[in-house]
Amino acid sequence: MKEKPNSLVIVSPIVAAMGCWLLFTGSFTVHELLLGSAFTIFTAIITSLAWRSMGVLFTPSFNQVLCLWRLPWYVLHDSIEVSTILAKDLVGIRAGSHLRAARFPSPSDKHSTARAILVTTGTTMTPSIIVLGIADDYLLLHQLKRSPLPRMITDLGVR
Repeated sequence: MKEKPNSLVIVSPIVAAMGCWLLFTGSFTVHELLLGSAFTIFTAIITSLAWRSMGVLFTPSFNQVLCLWRLPWYVLHDSIEVSTILAKDLVGIRAGSHLRAARFPSPSDKHSTARAILVTTGTTMTPSIIVLGIADDYLLLHQLKRSPLPRMITDLGVR
């Protein structure tokens, strides 16, 4: 029996599409809002059809999505960190390259796929950390500068 997706899964692409439309147009005129609404509805329909045909099981809980609230700070912080590393590299001080493995227990509930997707995308959005993969209950990471794991991903179950 297929589970019905929660409202967060349905609403997220709609909010993201309309937000991107407003961000890219930079206009709140009536015709832009109407056109943006039409394309947002179109995007939601196409997204739901694609997810249904591919059997996507992305059903995050509200608490899992809430863990991403720190993401803008991490992107800003890591951008400054990468710029500093680049400046040092230009004067001959080589950047580090750190491979890490962090415990990432993977229970087999309906939210575990969403948790893995959120950890991977949330971490890889930051410029100094790249997720290489998840295998055997470990999250494999590459960092330019060895630092503690972001709280965002520890809240999602990485140890």
